[in-house]
Amino acid sequence: SYDYADTELENERLYKLSGVYLNGVKVVPGLSFQDWISLSLHNNLLFIHLDGGTSITGTVNVFAFDKMGKEVYNLKNNLEKSNIIESIALEANQVVTVNDILRNGVNISDSEITFKSYMTQGSPCVKGYRGSVYKVSYKGTDFGKIENAGGWKYDNDNCTEALN
Repeated sequence: SYDYADTELENERLYKLSGVYLNGVKVVPGLSFQDWISLSLHNNLLFIHLDGGTSITGTVNVFAFDKMGKEVYNLKNNLEKSNIIESIALEANQVVTVNDILRNGVNISDSEITFKSYMTQGSPCVKGYRGSVYKVSYKGTDFGKIENAGGWKYDNDNCTEALN
């Protein structure tokens, strides 16, 4: 027989167990069937790119681990510490969070992580752009501060101030 309450409890129990495990330790907790994860290796670091949610921005995070499995970088934590005010947003003084990162807008290379904010959704453009590009440079396990690297817009985008 089907019991909704039991299924709900089972789903909750499975959600608590879900995540990414590294050397038997949960390093990324609580994943859902909507989350997308990619793993990549760059300069002896394991990067985990989490792309979750169902909207254009969703919840995006990047983790880096050294060869011993120790977390050496967490984008969410660094964004929270940095308190970055987005210059290309619909409202003034908005702070960039992992919920403002464009899904599929993250790139990880051998020396830097770049990501795109998207805080102009539903509006043509702000200052001629859809959002900002941010970068974090790294060497070994030393990660720099999050820096603004300019604006972005879609290819063939008629994104002009006149549209605002």
